Amino acid sequence: MPFPRRIPRKRRTRKNFANKKIFILLVAFSLYLILDRYNKKKDNTVTDQLLSFVSTPKAPTSSSNEERAEDGHEYFVISHTDPNPVLTKAFEQSIQKSWQRKSFQEQIRDSKFSCDWTTFNSTTGKTTEFCTHPFRDIVSARIRNKHRWYDCDALPKLWNEKSIDENSLYLEIGANIGSCVVEMLLSTNANIIAFEPHPMNQFNLMSTLSRMPEEYQKRLVLFPIGLGDQTMKSRIYSGHNNLGNSNIGTFVKDAESQVAKEEFQFDVYVKRLNDVLDLDNVNVPLLKLDSQGFECKILEGMGKSIAGKIDSIKFEFAKKWLDGQKCEDLLPRLRKYGFQVTRENGKEVLEDNPNYHLAEMLARKPIRNVDGSQK
Repeated sequence: MPFPRRIPRKRRTRKNFANKKIFILLVAFSLYLILDRYNKKKDNTVTDQLLSFVSTPKAPTSSSNEERAEDGHEYFVISHTDPNPVLTKAFEQSIQKSWQRKSFQEQIRDSKFSCDWTTFNSTTGKTTEFCTHPFRDIVSARIRNKHRWYDCDALPKLWNEKSIDENSLYLEIGANIGSCVVEMLLSTNANIIAFEPHPMNQFNLMSTLSRMPEEYQKRLVLFPIGLGDQTMKSRIYSGHNNLGNSNIGTFVKDAESQVAKEEFQFDVYVKRLNDVLDLDNVNVPLLKLDSQGFECKILEGMGKSIAGKIDSIKFEFAKKWLDGQKCEDLLPRLRKYGFQVTRENGKEVLEDNPNYHLAEMLARKPIRNVDGSQK
């Protein structure tokens, strides 16, 4: 009887090898997909932490838990564990509404952002280490080259000419990487509350504070949110090479060629100022306002009660950004709150919407005579 024909061993081996190779490739591809999905999830978690919010919504536990019931997020305020009493007075309302408190060091730990460290020289000669962005950025480059941001130089003088006591606060809305905050810490005795919505700028400011002596850390509270006329979640866009030009909701270009790179875009949270601070027992001799056209919404969310506690507002009037955010009536709004608007040289601005590309302005409460008439 003839034997059955055998398949040559060499051919059978090649076939088995090919099958094994295909199997190994399928397993490797499956592992790649699993790891890629895990890394994306991990990156999203880190980004959410840098936004200074816990992103996982929590169901409200009671009607008194106003913040969680309102938008499902848990908010944080960044400060020293023992801030100066006037700061606690001002943000006590937020703490009572279940906001959590974190330290500067805690917030920068395990961050994916980094610093290009330089020295900051204040107008009084005091210095500190300062965290600038390691990529091309207008403010960072100027501070690395000149060791301060000259736009902040006028602030200490404006502060020192006021009547200051233990219940006085300096308020800064749009702190960027902290150049003016640090100038005020080094050159005055001001206790400061600052707001900055962009996570990358927040990181710089917190990194700088983490290296400053404790006496300075106790004088600053940072709210890592944007301010507006309502509670909402929005997108923040930043100009290429200029994170100082960060816009909430709508991107307004510095120049036609400028683009808003996706790597600088983040989801941020916005609240009304009068929902965050309680200034009943506090006065604000000076507010610096720099929000790239969002000023009208901020004033709307401020309300008359807080506006009545503010003596002076230093701000930029940049028509392109104001028009881009539909804020054509900024100056009438300020006058409605009782402010007189002037240029830096003291000349009063009478127009409602002057055609200034960029102008530094000051809104002050008029000084009154004893009989109540304006001086």
